[in-house]
Amino acid sequence: MEPVKSKRSFVDEGIEWGIYVWQMPDGKTLGDGEGNVLNISSARGDLTKMASISRYVKEILRIEGGGPVFMEGTRPITDSEWEDQMHRLMEGYTPDPYDIGALRDEAKAKKKHG
Repeated sequence: MEPVKSKRSFVDEGIEWGIYVWQMPDGKTLGDGEGNVLNISSARGDLTKMASISRYVKEILRIEGGGPVFMEGTRPITDSEWEDQMHRLMEGYTPDPYDIGALRDEAKAKKKHG
């Protein structure tokens, strides 16, 4: 695994589920170089999941430095789901039908505008 450059930024929306990724000291996320990021599904603050990803990085991958970072509302997807999301994006829809932020925004808009 190697650090993956990412231009993504995340805004804390108070969502309590997501994934932990391994962030290196230089801010890059640990991944395989093909865009697949090392992650574990978790609730925010789950010490067991944080210990699990830490143990994997240190004992299996033998990488020192960095630590687990929580990315709320994010979930791992399969290659097939990724293709489906790209199709949805090209059609003008929200790529992930389970995007909590988008669902919240849609509900607010419906409430405000009917």
